[in-house]
Amino acid sequence: MKEIKFQPKLVGRYQDKIDEEKELWNRVISTLNDFIPTWNAYFGVKIELDELWLVLRQTDLPFFIKCKYVTVHPKHSEFVNSINVKIEEYIKFVEIPDFENLIEPFKEAKQAIKNWEVRGDKNWSPIIKDFSEFETWSPKIFINGAFEFTQELEGYLIQKHSVFTENIHQDYALHLIQEFCNSLNTMLNLGLTVNLDDIPISLRQCVDVFSTAKKYSELDYCNGGSKYCIHNFKPSAGFIKRDNSILRCVNNLSAEQIEEILKPQYHE
Repeated sequence: MKEIKFQPKLVGRYQDKIDEEKELWNRVISTLNDFIPTWNAYFGVKIELDELWLVLRQTDLPFFIKCKYVTVHPKHSEFVNSINVKIEEYIKFVEIPDFENLIEPFKEAKQAIKNWEVRGDKNWSPIIKDFSEFETWSPKIFINGAFEFTQELEGYLIQKHSVFTENIHQDYALHLIQEFCNSLNTMLNLGLTVNLDDIPISLRQCVDVFSTAKKYSELDYCNGGSKYCIHNFKPSAGFIKRDNSILRCVNNLSAEQIEEILKPQYHE
C-alpha cells in the first residue's frame, strides 16, 4: 500500500468576518490617507512611515507640531542646531503658522485606530486585539507615500478566516458531509423543500444554508410562480473544530481504512 499523502483541503470560509475586517482595514487606510497629505502640505516634506506612527502616538500634538516645525524650517533649524538651546524653550518665542487644519484629521485617525482596537461584538471576540497587525503590514501597503489595500493583504485576510482540514480523519468527515450536501442539493434543485430543521440534529451543526441564484419559478413544473430562491447546503466552515458525532465516528477508523476509501484523493 502506498504511503498516505495528506494535503489540507478547504472546509469553508467565514465570509462575514472577511467582509467586516476588509471594511475595517479600508476605513483606517482611508482615514490615514486623508491625514497624510494635510501633514505633508504643512511641513513641505513627505512624512515617512516611522514618523507617522510616532505622530499618531502623540498625546500633545500641538507641542509636537511646534517642535517639528522649528527643526524642519530652514530659518529655525539652522539656529536650533548651531547653539545649545532647548527646543521646548525656543518655541515659546517663535511664531508658528496656524495648524488647526491638522488637528481634526489627526483626531479622526486616532479614532479609527481606537475603533480598530475595540472591534467585535457579543457573539465573538474582537477580530483584532490591538493595532500591531496593521503596523506589521504597513511596510507592505505603504506605497508611494500612501496606504493601499493590496491583493496580497486581501489574500491574507481570506486565508486568516478560512478553515482547512488538518488530518485524513477530518478529510473523510469533510468528504461525508460534502456528499450529504450534494445529495440534498440535487433534490432541492429539483424543487424539493428541505429546511435545516428537517435535518437530524447531529448533522445540523455540520452544514450551512445559502441561497442560490435559481428561483422556484424557473422550474417548469412549479406552480404559483414563486419568487423565492432555492437554497442549498454546504459544509459548515467550523464543523471540524467542534465536537460532533460525524468526527467521533470517523475517528474510530484507522488511517489505512480511510485511505482505502479515499484512494483517488491520496494516490497520484
